[in-house]
Amino acid sequence: MNIVRLLEEEGVKTSRNSVSSFIKRYKQTGSINDAQRSGRKGIISSDDLNFIDEKMKENDELTSAELQKLLKDERNVSVSASMV
Repeated sequence: MNIVRLLEEEGVKTSRNSVSSFIKRYKQTGSINDAQRSGRKGIISSDDLNFIDEKMKENDELTSAELQKLLKDERNVSVSASMV
């Protein structure tokens, strides 16, 4: 039976091209995961964002300039106030 037809019976709308592309990628990589993207790395890490969240919970009236200074002083992270 046709893969596209089987998927449609399960309520999944797809095309022959999509299925073909998926199978081709699986044969090449042995994985169903997407390939790693080569985009620009984030400036602020998730740990830095958590740090900002914690500081805002402690004092929700902190300005971006104050958060910028805290990041620099406590985490040695240099970013602009607008990035914060």
